[in-house]
Amino acid sequence: MTALSPSEVAAALVGKGLCYASWARLRGYQSATVRRTVTRWVGTERTRTPQGPIARRILADLSRDLGVEIVPGILDPIHAARQAA
Repeated sequence: MTALSPSEVAAALVGKGLCYASWARLRGYQSATVRRTVTRWVGTERTRTPQGPIARRILADLSRDLGVEIVPGILDPIHAARQAA
């Protein structure tokens, strides 16, 4: 699976009638935190998932809402548990 870019995530949200800010409000996040998290973690060549619980939750929620894992391993609970250890 090819990784999505931040602009592809934004386009997928627009396809659902949302933007980062409106999605963040619906989910109870601050829009700046969502935008910063997506910019930092989506579409990069990183081999790790975020360590911070808010960033991990944002990326997992976005992945579930868009129907695609936007950061490899973000929806895998075993992978997330290993990285937290």
